[in-house]
Amino acid sequence: MNRLRNFLILIFVLCIPVVLFLGVFRLTAFNMYFYESQFNEYEPKVENAVETTAATLYFLKEKNAGTEYISGYINEEQEHLIEVKGIIQDIFIVLYSTLALLVAAGILLYFADKKNFLVNKGLALFYGGGFSAILVSVFLLLISCCFDKVFTLFHQIFFKTTWQFPVSSLLIRLFPKIFFIDIIVKIVIGIYAASLFFNISGFYLIKKEKLRKK
Repeated sequence: MNRLRNFLILIFVLCIPVVLFLGVFRLTAFNMYFYESQFNEYEPKVENAVETTAATLYFLKEKNAGTEYISGYINEEQEHLIEVKGIIQDIFIVLYSTLALLVAAGILLYFADKKNFLVNKGLALFYGGGFSAILVSVFLLLISCCFDKVFTLFHQIFFKTTWQFPVSSLLIRLFPKIFFIDIIVKIVIGIYAASLFFNISGFYLIKKEKLRKK
């Protein structure tokens, strides 16, 4: 029974970073308020920038949305956005699958050790939050040291069509390099905050149960 409990806690700990990373990404990447605040800062020279961005995000987010939502882009940009959409849809699948696995692990953990469920849950949250913080710190270090190399490598691995466009293109005018830096910073901050919340929540549950059993 202890082996099963430890295995389920390990599953919990490994799932938490995936849910935090992809969940925070989803919340940030499709938050129109973030885009509007960015546009106020660097003022892209694009007519109807907000409307164009909203349509683009809808295309990326909704599986069945057609290319009419990105008709304002040239063919090469549309091809790139179609690839981006494919990756985002895969991210959604991984996120929801991991969430389902997390819930299943939590239910099984409860039945595996009802007496110590809250302590076990606390351990999972504590170490899951800590593991997430470590991973995002490594990611932040990589981005800080060599953003351009990481950005290029990412695109070379995941994209087959053109992903480099002139500064005059609609995509680059809407989403210049500073946009990607800012959204990564926002995502990193969100993950740190969520990791800290999980960490503190886990510590609280462990302490609370230990005090209760005294």
